[in-house]
Amino acid sequence: MKIRDIVIIGSGNVASHLGMALAAKGYLIQQVYSPTMDHAKSLAEDLKADYCSEPELILPGADLYLLAISDSAISRFLEGFNAGSSVLVHTSGGLPMNILQSSAINFGVLYPLMTFSKNFPVDLSVTPVCTEASGPEVSQALFEMAFSISRHVFQISSFDRAYLHLAAVFANNFSNHMFAIAQELTQARGYDFNLLMPLIEKTVEKLRLLTPDKAQTGPARRGDHEIIEKHLQMLEEPNRTIYAVLSRAILSACQPYDCPDNPGNFKSNCKYNQNNL
Repeated sequence: MKIRDIVIIGSGNVASHLGMALAAKGYLIQQVYSPTMDHAKSLAEDLKADYCSEPELILPGADLYLLAISDSAISRFLEGFNAGSSVLVHTSGGLPMNILQSSAINFGVLYPLMTFSKNFPVDLSVTPVCTEASGPEVSQALFEMAFSISRHVFQISSFDRAYLHLAAVFANNFSNHMFAIAQELTQARGYDFNLLMPLIEKTVEKLRLLTPDKAQTGPARRGDHEIIEKHLQMLEEPNRTIYAVLSRAILSACQPYDCPDNPGNFKSNCKYNQNNL
């Protein structure tokens, strides 16, 4: 089984990055579909492809149909679509592969483990790409396609991919929200968020040498209760609750000697490990 002709379903961040990467490696992007005509046209022009905004106008007979749309939109799209014997894949981290089995004979997953913004460049060659397939021929074809754009391709089951996606939400989405809160706090006092960039960069850099639990620092890691209380008083909701929940989580992960109030019995007795935050 060979994949050459591709139809992209979607026109957002993932569709744009994957479409451009695959086109650069010689794959023919025949068409871009999006329910918003302007979005379909914009990406199609970049890819030198046809485009449409009506599902019934999607070209038949492509080697592969790439579903690069939101998880909630996939089920709605599949209600009226059948890929026949063509390969149908989705790019979701959280959805199982088998949601595609009623719409195609050959199906699979191509999940790039990366955060995408349309106008921000991403080096897909160093991006982990997770694949899964309905059979050995599809598996080989997807692996070859994924390997053409990334040096890090992994065959991962739907079950494991869901946990990987969950880990990615913590590592990227939640941490980015913490950056947004930090930006809000600095700008409220008239300072530039860039003051924190060396700290943020060093935090990530340390993870190349240390495990996250070893790299953890800060008031909760030190058991500095006075600073924790002061910070809570400085914050308003919902940031106060976020700070409290995260501090409690860090405190509960500390070793017993880290709590000066209750040496030797931190996890069970420390007041900051209960509901006092």
